[in-house]
Order: sequence, then C-alpha cells, then structure tokens
Amino acid sequence: MLMDYNRTINDNGAYFYEPDFLVNNAVFYNATKVTIKLDYLNQGFGVLVSKGGFQHASLMEDSYGIFLVEDAIELVRYIEGTRTVINKYAYRLTMPVKAMTLEVYKNGDYLYVMNSGKTILYTKLDESYTAYGFGFYSNRWNTIHSINYQSNTPQEWDLNVLSSKGGKIQFYQDGFSIVDARSDVQVEQSRIHLPAGKYYLTYSEVPVEGQFDIKCYAYYSDDEKINAIDKNILKGNRLELSEDAYINVHFCGQYGAIEQIAIKKFLALPYVGTTGTNEAKSGSLLQIDLDQIVEFELEGRIVSTPITDSTADDKSYYYVKYEGVEYREAETRLGEDCLFSMLLKQDELLSKNLTTGKQATLAIDYSEPLLYLLHNLDAIISRFVVRYKDGREIDYLNEVTDKYYVPNTITSPVLAVDEYYEPLDLSSSYRIIEHENGAEYAYTNREREWFTNEKAALSLEKSLRTNNPDVVVYGIPNGINVHKENIYRISEGVDTIENFAAEYDMISPSDYQVDTNGSFVILKNAVSKAYAYFVVDYLKERSYAINYNKELQSYEVDISSSTSTKILYDFGDDGSVRQYISTGFKPDDNKYIVLSI
Repeated sequence: MLMDYNRTINDNGAYFYEPDFLVNNAVFYNATKVTIKLDYLNQGFGVLVSKGGFQHASLMEDSYGIFLVEDAIELVRYIEGTRTVINKYAYRLTMPVKAMTLEVYKNGDYLYVMNSGKTILYTKLDESYTAYGFGFYSNRWNTIHSINYQSNTPQEWDLNVLSSKGGKIQFYQDGFSIVDARSDVQVEQSRIHLPAGKYYLTYSEVPVEGQFDIKCYAYYSDDEKINAIDKNILKGNRLELSEDAYINVHFCGQYGAIEQIAIKKFLALPYVGTTGTNEAKSGSLLQIDLDQIVEFELEGRIVSTPITDSTADDKSYYYVKYEGVEYREAETRLGEDCLFSMLLKQDELLSKNLTTGKQATLAIDYSEPLLYLLHNLDAIISRFVVRYKDGREIDYLNEVTDKYYVPNTITSPVLAVDEYYEPLDLSSSYRIIEHENGAEYAYTNREREWFTNEKAALSLEKSLRTNNPDVVVYGIPNGINVHKENIYRISEGVDTIENFAAEYDMISPSDYQVDTNGSFVILKNAVSKAYAYFVVDYLKERSYAINYNKELQSYEVDISSSTSTKILYDFGDDGSVRQYISTGFKPDDNKYIVLSI
C-alpha cells in the first residue's frame, strides 16, 4: 500500500536517511483513524490528507497537511503546488521521542490529532473530501515502525483482521475491498432472517490490481462449528431453507473486491442499492368495482409474502379484503410459492390453491361495491378475464387474438384469411393438458422453444407477431434438471413450464429486447450468463388455431394477426350454404376444373 519511491531504508521500519514523503496509494471514503508508531528523533514530521487519494493526484494538488515543527503544529493547505499555512498552534515536544504514537482521525470535515492518547489538535476543515488518501512527511533520522488504518464498519458487519498480518479492508457504497493481506481477512454479516424458501446469493467479483481470491460461504447463525467450509449451506449461489432461519454470509480472502451483494428470490432480479434513508410505500393491490361486473377469473402464482411477525395481528398483506375484513392463508387456502385461481360467480368468490388442491369459498353479498385482492404480495398474474354487465368480456392479459365460434355441423374446412383472401398458417403448435381423467391436446398460436445460454441473441423459429408479440421468457438456473420431452406438457388451466423444469424464473422484460423484424429475443449479458437454459413463449404472426369446445359444441377458431382477418366455412355471408365435394384428383399433372352455374 505504501509507494516505493522514497528516501527510506528498511531498518526495523521505514528509516528516513533524507527528508521525504511516504505515500499510501489506497483511497478512503468513510471516517478513518490512522495510528503511526515512530521514533521521532529530529524535528519535522507531518501527515497529509489528499483529495481523491494520491493515486489520482500529485502530492500537492489538493491536500491538507498537519506538521510537527519546532514548538508548534502547522495546519497547511496545498492547492496546485502552492503551500499556505492556514494556522499555527503552539505545541512543545522534548526531543528526541522514542516509541511515539501519533493518531490522526478524519471524520467528515473534522480533523483530530492525538499524541499518546492526548488530543493536541482539533479543527474543522474548509472542505470535506468524499474520497481521500494519506501521505506522510518526515525529516531525516526518523523511523516509522508501523502505520495502522481503522475505517468505519457498516452496521451489522463483523471483521476479523487479527490474522491477516497487514493489509487493508475498505467499505464503500455497495461493496468492500481487501488489499495486501498476507493471510485471509474475514468479513461477515450476521443473523440475516429469512423465511423458509429458495434464494439466490448474488454479488459481483472485482479484481484489485489484477488479483482476486475472495471466497463466499453461508451458514446458520447458531451453527457452532468453527470452520466455515464445514457449516456451509450454499450450493453454488443457491440457498434452500426448509424453515424460517437466521443465517450468516461470510467472505474471506487476501485480495479483491465484492460489490452489489444481494439475496434474491429470483436470479434475474436487478440489484437495488440501499441508502441511509427509508421511504414508506404502500403495497400493490387489485381493486375490483363490483357494480360494473358480473364475474371474473384470476389465475397466477403467489411468489412470496412480506416478512412479518408471525404472532402479530396486523399483517401488512392480505389475499382478499371485503367489507373491511382481511382474508389470509387460513381463510383462502393460499400461501407462498403456490399456483392459484380465483373465480367470482354470483355471490361467491372461489379461491383455489392449484399446488395443494385445497380451496375455500368466501361470501360476496355486493353490499360493498369494492373488492380488494392480493395486497402487498409478490405475485405473477397469468390470466385475468372480466365479464361486464354490458355484455363485454375482456381478457386483460391476452386480448391480442380474435376468437370465432363455428357450429359443429359444418362439412368443410375452416379457413382464416387476410383482407386480400390470402390464407393464414394453420398452427401446429400445441400443449398437452394434463387433468384428472388423463391428457388431451390443445392447439395454440403461442409457440414455445428452449435454448441454452451459449448465445445472448435467441433466434426464434417462427415469425413474431409485429404489433403485439406477447413474449414471455423463462430462465432455468444452473444445476436444475430439465425434461425436454415435457416442454409442451402443462397442468390443466396453467400454461407454465413447471413440467419442463421444477425451478425457474420469469425474466423481466427490462432484461431483454424483442426484435419483431428478425424474430430475435436479445438478452442482456448479465442475464444470459445467469441461467443454464431459457424458454421463450411467443405469439406467432398470421397464425390460427382450431380446437373443439365441448361445452359450446362448436369449433373455437383463435386468430393471431397484425392485420384484419376473416374466416371462411360452409355458411356464406348471405346465409347460403356452400357445398364441397372431393374430386379425387391427384396433383401429378396439370388438371383443370370447369364450374358451371
């Protein structure tokens, strides 16, 4: 940490054979105390505080200096090489002084100087440096035996530097660095409370001067084993807790920096740094106006609930609230990490946990017009269909296709065409829907493809719909088994990839770009390296799918197109019936069909 170019020799410390400066190339940010142990045999010794650190500026570019001179202490300011004595304080030392301990403490714009524990200078500087470095001046014949730096440690962090044999650890915004330690420095945050569940521990590894050897461990706070390796519960970057627990996060190493440390539910979630101030924000919710609707269907996944005191009555979340009454796990049968559905029909709200199969019914008497759902919960909504009193039915998440219903009495094919009567593509994309009585196939305009993480640009096989591609990207973490044969297999009513991979994340749209012209999904580099596999669901252009609706005894024709379309089948626009016959012709040569009226 001390630069080599100076007039000193190593004689049980740094012995100055000529007057010179000794410079530390480290940069400090927090309040810092420097303790210098020296043999002060010849008048003339000083400590400099330099703006930005001495690796960014010359010694006299922008600095404050405290100098011990004959019968006084001088406070000096250097600006662009010009030296100005700001103040001079009377102070007498009986020379020589063996084994002198001089301490300099900088906290904001205040500077304290102590000799052997007694304050000899306390002053307020005109300027406070956010980032700064230290330098040392000495006349000849003085020897510095040791220099020790102590910087503020953030709340809840613990250090063990006793065995590091020198070096420096420095905390700064969103990270810390370790430099020049001869053996491991240990840095730990203790007693982090986490509810039961699966988590990712993420951070950025930053080499310092081209070196990095810091390792990371996590373990239960009450584990009494001594060695961090023996009690480590971190598998790669994944944590899995079977019950609520307190854990410690432990780093150790001699060189490098760790930044942007976070414990996340989803790997692709961005890092959000914290500040010294808190801002209260109300949680999100769905508000339903019962005066306007007949019924609704809601489906999705509850990811997590806020961390609360399990014994408290005033929880900060709820699944349903009506007439001032809040309903949570016991009343709705819902909970963390579950697929769910809610159906409002007539005077009942049916809440169903699709993961456990449990369900509950809540009475809705319409005396209160507002119904509140999913307050302050981490949830993903996959389906939300509302039927209004005026006859409208709106699928708020998937209102991007047109549906037609064709009677089952037709005797011709059903064709979907554009405004120029050019046919659209009949979709061969499908899902295998599993239910209690077996499985059945359903055709869809949504294509589904899987990719490895070899490339950030995912090239799609089909053409993306241009005006609303409705892309969904899933990420499968490293170490999770995938079942490629099940990519199209889904559970009844829930079109997810849970049969392809037991664990996955939905990638935020802010972490990828969609190129509808080239049919690409382009992932951000950080996301593309964070997962082993990706699955992309997307809506195809100029596509239509046909399924039979048993309840309506009709064919449901679902059309995905950015332009206007129509369907053609037996019945003409004027109500006439079109007749079709099979000619039996084989298209092996040119043939002609003559029609007469």
